[in-house]
Amino acid sequence: IACRDLIVEVKLSVAELAYLQRAITITQQNHDLLQHVQQVAAARYAQDQAPLNDLLKAQAQAAQLEYDLVLLRELQEVERVRLTALLDEPSDTVFGPVVAVTLEPLELTPAEVEQRALAQRQELELLQAELRRAGLQVDRARSAWWPELSAMVLTTVDAGDGARPDREDAWMAELSVAVPLDLRKKRAGVRAAVATRTAASGDLR
Repeated sequence: IACRDLIVEVKLSVAELAYLQRAITITQQNHDLLQHVQQVAAARYAQDQAPLNDLLKAQAQAAQLEYDLVLLRELQEVERVRLTALLDEPSDTVFGPVVAVTLEPLELTPAEVEQRALAQRQELELLQAELRRAGLQVDRARSAWWPELSAMVLTTVDAGDGARPDREDAWMAELSVAVPLDLRKKRAGVRAAVATRTAASGDLR
């Protein structure tokens, strides 16, 4: 999940850099065009062919675009530093021109997109695995109530008899049964396992 989140953050940062780069280019073009308009307005005003208001409006719009350029470049620098941190690169690393990725339209309805996103979400897979593990813990806690049955079969030689046994005495069998006595501890273990499963089921919802 951490790797997936890192990839998503890098893609978002690159897309933001591409957007800012395009915005700076367009704003710079508008600023250059407005400077030409400002020069024309100043020349027409000097010849009494245009009112002062036209010149002041052009100057105000040019000043606003200059401020927008400063702001966009600051945002671009902040995003560049953020990308270097995501890539574990030195903060003074300079990236080349960023090419925006062309996104193709999806032929899906919003409901289908949401359904696919939820079906492929890794967090849900982890919660489902946690729910399965909690269910196994409940089964294990409940099985602790059952008597433990053990059986052992061995030869008389394995039992320590050095003499070679007769065929009729060659094998020995041992059967034992262990009955759980600490019922309060067993009940507490089952309750804790059931509570864990309930919590996991609630997270999944």
